[in-house]
Amino acid sequence: RPARARARTPGRHAHKGLSATTARPRLGPRMRIGKKSRARRTLGFYRSAFGIKQPYRVLVDGTALQAAANLGLDLRVELPKVLGGRAEVVVTRAVVAELRSLGKEFKSATATAKRLPKLDSTGSGQAGAASASVLSAVENGNARRLCVLTEDAALQQRLAARPRGALP
Repeated sequence: RPARARARTPGRHAHKGLSATTARPRLGPRMRIGKKSRARRTLGFYRSAFGIKQPYRVLVDGTALQAAANLGLDLRVELPKVLGGRAEVVVTRAVVAELRSLGKEFKSATATAKRLPKLDSTGSGQAGAASASVLSAVENGNARRLCVLTEDAALQQRLAARPRGALP
């Protein structure tokens, strides 16, 4: 029997930007390096303007820890990849207290926060003062040269409004 030629149709996944034969996303070289390139440019600005350099000290908020736990990411492994250098991940005691008070839904984020080094801050260690402790850690022109990782939009705006603020 002669082999039949297969018709090249767009396929059922064509509307999703997927290949007709493999159902995998078509990735160009720009898509793979886009995030790293953008992070490198941003860090270059903060390095020259504010003196933030390696090893990067990244202060992590409870919302970012929970988002990483939901995605199954280890921030101690992923942040150096994104930042392109060594990174030290730290939390404040108030962030740990806040995660403890939020209950069982935040259990994995709480366990991760307990294992991370604690940063001394002038804010209280109470559960409701987590964002205040993050803000107090970067006060006075961010003398500790911290980068802040948070998913809280209000905290991001408050950090960006500070002069010589942290890298939100």
